[in-house]
Amino acid sequence: MDIMIDDEVVKATAAQQAEIVAAQNALRSDMASRPYTIAKSTPWIRMTGDEAELITGAMQQADARLKGIYDASTYLNSADPLWTTLHDMIATTLGSTSRADELLAPET
Repeated sequence: MDIMIDDEVVKATAAQQAEIVAAQNALRSDMASRPYTIAKSTPWIRMTGDEAELITGAMQQADARLKGIYDASTYLNSADPLWTTLHDMIATTLGSTSRADELLAPET
């Protein structure tokens, strides 16, 4: 089978293709497990207007300490202990863990 490597078409056996796919999957898995930082505005840009209304309401219910930390932050980091709190709040409010994942996904 032909595959593209660095803008060049090359022949690859089934075994070579399997190795390439395995390597790509390992790289994706490794990248997914690494901490990353996104702009604090990123989830808001990705939200619909209705989602933003719901999240705003949920954030207003947070205690003063959490609101203060969020308001003082300039970015969001997936390694921060409060990342899980934010993710869970979004998932619970929107009723979708996968939507929370999308909103907090790495920037491309």
